[in-house]
Amino acid sequence: MEETAKIECAGSLLDGWKCAARLGLVSQTAFEPTSPVSGLDRFVERVHVVATESYGDPRRIEYLPDGTASLLFRYFGAGKGDLSVRGPYTRALYKTAASIPLSVRVVFAPGGAYPFFGLPVDALQNDIVLLEDLWGDRGRKLLDRALSNAERDPEAVRRDIIAALTARMRTNPFEPAAASVARAAVHLIADRGQTIRQVAATLGISPRHLRRAFTATVGVSPKVYARMARFQRAVELGRHSTDDWSEIAQHAGYFDQSHLNADFHEFARVSPATFRRAPGPGPLQTSP
Repeated sequence: MEETAKIECAGSLLDGWKCAARLGLVSQTAFEPTSPVSGLDRFVERVHVVATESYGDPRRIEYLPDGTASLLFRYFGAGKGDLSVRGPYTRALYKTAASIPLSVRVVFAPGGAYPFFGLPVDALQNDIVLLEDLWGDRGRKLLDRALSNAERDPEAVRRDIIAALTARMRTNPFEPAAASVARAAVHLIADRGQTIRQVAATLGISPRHLRRAFTATVGVSPKVYARMARFQRAVELGRHSTDDWSEIAQHAGYFDQSHLNADFHEFARVSPATFRRAPGPGPLQTSP
């Protein structure tokens, strides 16, 4: 698997890639995850920029269900590319695709995409939609700017995308009152492990109201998201420890290993043992 590093060299991202290559820091790809964006930190989890000088080689791509949605710009070279919105996945996606010169991915926190795209997020579940289909002419103009800057200034692509999201939030957010309640429920489920009834009681709403608001805001039901959060804990433990899966099941909050096995078969489409043996994805390609 290709070696990656956060680039500290001056200049554009592509200049940084060349600098890092001379220093032996990377073999092919510059990978730059950034912290949550100022002003959007309640909604954006992180931003990934990948610039590749030597592209076209096959790369393994893996998306695992985690409740996030993302905005993705892809530049294929020769002035061609696309800008799309990916909704939350409920089953893993594995594929092999050629690496491309530049990609910029804005990863929204669970429930964070809701204000920006003018429709309930469950309408995007397991789907990819061109941004111009949601934003119209504004989406097309943002893509045109990204294509014009992709080769000469990749950092400008990132800035333009963030600026467009910031402007959307200030001028035309799609933000019903129930959305903030749903995002509060995300934290109660993921961080505190509360049941759906406990979350509803904590927030002072009915379980039915919670399910309706949560599904529209996050893109999956609260019950499915609770399972995803637990599954993701098991994935992290499985990738970074040598514990057997029965121990991981206990630490991740499963009743027993059979429940963990069921979630792996549903979300990852493989058994835990098979998942642990599989080679890791390249930079950016895992769903963060």
